Amino acid sequence: MSKHVFSINFFREWGDEPGECSYRTFFLERRNRDIMKRQRRQVLFSRIITAIGISLHNFPEGMAVFLRSVKGIQVGLNVALVIVLHNIPKVFLLYFTL
Repeated sequence: MSKHVFSINFFREWGDEPGECSYRTFFLERRNRDIMKRQRRQVLFSRIITAIGISLHNFPEGMAVFLRSVKGIQVGLNVALVIVLHNIPKVFLLYFTL
């Protein structure tokens, strides 16, 4: 009879005692943490790439407005207005699809 009790105690898994988790729960939580870390890295990477892309796109527009404003304020305002009108579809595309 004591042999049977020993085997039950010997093969006990986590989760048999209060406050302990099972092996399966432990590894599932670990896997979920790894997945969340990978997703956070991917989101951060996409944010950085988007910021770089928008900066590279807007730099020539800013230079165009500046250089035209040097020639004359009226020409600079016209170019700025054209660029604003050019960016309206882009704003709708970015904000309404995200």
